[in-house]
Amino acid sequence: MNQGNLSDNIDWTYAQQRTHEILLVDAGSLALGSIILVAGLFALSVYFIRWKPKAGLILWFGMIALLYGVRLLASNPEIQLLIGLSEEAWRYSVSFINYAILIPFVLFLIEIYGKGWRSSLRVLFWIQILYAVVAILVDILLQIPESLPDPVYLFFIGLTAALLLGRFHDYQPPLLEESRAIKIGLSLFILSVVNEHLVTFSLVPWALRLEALCFLLFVILLGYIAVRRFLKNEQKLIAIQQEMEAARQIQTSILPREVPTLECCNMAVKYVPMTSVAGDFYDFISADNSRTGILIADVTGHGIPAALVASMLKVALLSKASSRFDPAAVLTGLNQILCNQPTGKFVTAGYLLIDPIAKTAIYSGAAHPPLLLWRAAEKTVTEHEENGLLLGFRPEEKYTNIRLRVNSGDRIFLYTDGIIEVMDPSGELFGQERFKAFIKSHSHIPLDHFADSLLYELARWSGNKSDKGYEDDLTLIILEIGELAES
Repeated sequence: MNQGNLSDNIDWTYAQQRTHEILLVDAGSLALGSIILVAGLFALSVYFIRWKPKAGLILWFGMIALLYGVRLLASNPEIQLLIGLSEEAWRYSVSFINYAILIPFVLFLIEIYGKGWRSSLRVLFWIQILYAVVAILVDILLQIPESLPDPVYLFFIGLTAALLLGRFHDYQPPLLEESRAIKIGLSLFILSVVNEHLVTFSLVPWALRLEALCFLLFVILLGYIAVRRFLKNEQKLIAIQQEMEAARQIQTSILPREVPTLECCNMAVKYVPMTSVAGDFYDFISADNSRTGILIADVTGHGIPAALVASMLKVALLSKASSRFDPAAVLTGLNQILCNQPTGKFVTAGYLLIDPIAKTAIYSGAAHPPLLLWRAAEKTVTEHEENGLLLGFRPEEKYTNIRLRVNSGDRIFLYTDGIIEVMDPSGELFGQERFKAFIKSHSHIPLDHFADSLLYELARWSGNKSDKGYEDDLTLIILEIGELAES
């Protein structure tokens, strides 16, 4: 073996030993950084895959762990050597993360502690953002990384002030099952940060640094809290969804299971709730062999409260079955019942008594959109509005009837305002006139096809690709008068 080969072997052996020593020294920070980084990425993945409006804890925890893990790895010589950036670039990276890392930390505290007395933690949040922006700009302008002090000092001063102000002014933070664990974990981490700075400035006789390890323990604690809260919210959401499904089934059961068969009259019904449950309601009361009463109603508001009032209408209508030949009497009775029930909800309604054999219809309304009548012979659409006040507003309100003469081929339209109030992307309503024009232009097609075509037109108008996602419930009832010989 010549002298050159021997020298090369010695250099290679030395390099191996030196690398081994560096790895032994930095293995801890490398492992901790990797674990914390993976924890942050996992939390962010859970948040974006299972996105929920109130899952902020998972998001901010993920951001904290991600930034801290990246900072720890960016300070590691092996990572710097592996990626190959300049030393200055690494220093800038660590500096920028130092300035920004406390921002998601404050947001995490706000999720747990609340905004504090007079939004003191919100103020701290904006101070941290302002400091981070200014510090990053100063680093860039001066071309010196870490040119401003670490914001951790500003953070601890602000956090201490916010907590003391809250305690002094009797601020009541949300009750937390994990408050003791949070206090212990946060205290240990704060002590480790203080120790880190004391060691850095040689103000203590030891050189032991525990910040990364304490932060890992704190990350595990925060992760436990965030995941626990997330799972609790998931369980609550599942329970709410189950309750909504039960409510939907109950509401479906109170609606007519089928459209009644009338002599000399065809009928079509479309019912499109905005959510699982709706405030729209309709029902039929068979008056006798030739006449049928039809109630259509719209409860103010949406969701379960409106659906409960709609369910009340079912019972109330049955109790007024004896008045089924007189639409005004039916609405008067429903109004008195609703006024005696302090629901805080009001109802628009229309009641139609149709006698297709006698070619007559009697109608009464309570602040409901006007009945529309398509006259086949004249090719015109007329509005018929006989409205009193909303149901449930004033118990002594009286309602009146109008009597209409109908002929073969005529169509009667009962509907809720969800149809005429569908908006296009610019906010323009579909409107009554456009609805009447649609009735006129589609008068030649069968009722079922007409109803489907109208829903398609409303979907097109609103920009939806289906008949879902409207801003209100939609209900449409159409009757077409036929010939007696065709029955």
